[in-house]
Amino acid sequence: MQLDLPTLAIVGFLCSLGACIGFTSLMLVLRGLPVLRWWVTSLWIGTIGIILLGLRNQIPDWLSISVANVTVTLASALLLKGVALHVGRPLRWRWPLMLVALYSALNIWFTYVTPDLRTRVVLFSAVSVAWDAWTVTYLLRYAPRDVRLSCRIAAAIMVADALHFAYRATLPLNPDAGQNAFAAGSPIIITYVAGIVVGLAGYFSLLLMVTERLMVDLRRTARMDSLTGLLNRGAVINDGVLSLGRARQAGQPFSLLVIDLDYFKQVNDTWGHDAGDAALCHVARMIRRHLPEGDAVAGRYGGEEFVVGLPGWSMHEASSMAEQLRAELADVPFAYRGKSIAMTTSIGVATALDGQTFQAIVARADEALYQAKSQGRNEVIQARQA
Repeated sequence: MQLDLPTLAIVGFLCSLGACIGFTSLMLVLRGLPVLRWWVTSLWIGTIGIILLGLRNQIPDWLSISVANVTVTLASALLLKGVALHVGRPLRWRWPLMLVALYSALNIWFTYVTPDLRTRVVLFSAVSVAWDAWTVTYLLRYAPRDVRLSCRIAAAIMVADALHFAYRATLPLNPDAGQNAFAAGSPIIITYVAGIVVGLAGYFSLLLMVTERLMVDLRRTARMDSLTGLLNRGAVINDGVLSLGRARQAGQPFSLLVIDLDYFKQVNDTWGHDAGDAALCHVARMIRRHLPEGDAVAGRYGGEEFVVGLPGWSMHEASSMAEQLRAELADVPFAYRGKSIAMTTSIGVATALDGQTFQAIVARADEALYQAKSQGRNEVIQARQA
């Protein structure tokens, strides 16, 4: 097989088509990832551009040059939009579309008004470097910590792509090429080979970002209580042990609240289990409102019982927070089907003793909680420190 641009265009098309089919299938399975819609659209539009470029001399120049180049550039804009969504950073369409429009106008000018193949090659390379730099900025600057590794790998591949385009812009063209990019010469052809390799790596980097996002979401789901959105029991114990250890290393106190809804069974019996779920969600929202920033641990420990770990908080500070939470829950009924249902809570508070495990602290706070229950409920009781 002869190594020329038409042949490379066919190879590039087959690689792009395979990526399109693969990512489209992935999108149909993972419908909960909207970022895939942007990337799949980008891949299909880019593939159309590659088809038009490969049909040079077989179709009108306005299709194989102007429309093809604009299509490939638009695909880069859609890829950037998907990356911005992946890292949780909004991207306004104004600037990407302005870059697409500017490139389109200049490409048309240097194709028909002042034909200049050299300028077109440099222009396409410059715009490609700009898209890569823009995308790398989003991947490195805004990537959340839990998906940072895959974003850094993708950024490295984008940097390689930008370097390959920057190098292409410096290469000499065949003097006999005229306005035909397919006759630009061997140095340009070599950069197209490099472009195909980097493009394949780019497809795998997108897949890697999707995979890491799924892994993060699965880990988060495994740690969360599906009803309240707080940590589940296993995650509370795990994070609580770690938080207690850090507090001890820093020479800080560690206090803990155990919160239980009063007469929760009556809520279920009177209003139904959906009302009970609404009550639990109401308490979870209130807990979030009172949580301090930092290393606090909050979760649903089981049934209608919640645990809040407070590293760095003394017994007095934790009891003050517990009283504020108890009072607010007593004053603010929760809404259920247009009705306001009053509810109270009992809270036990304990502060870690020397050498005491996290579970032992929970047990002491639980004893204080049941003391509050036995004394009439709707009360905050401190555990004994001896």
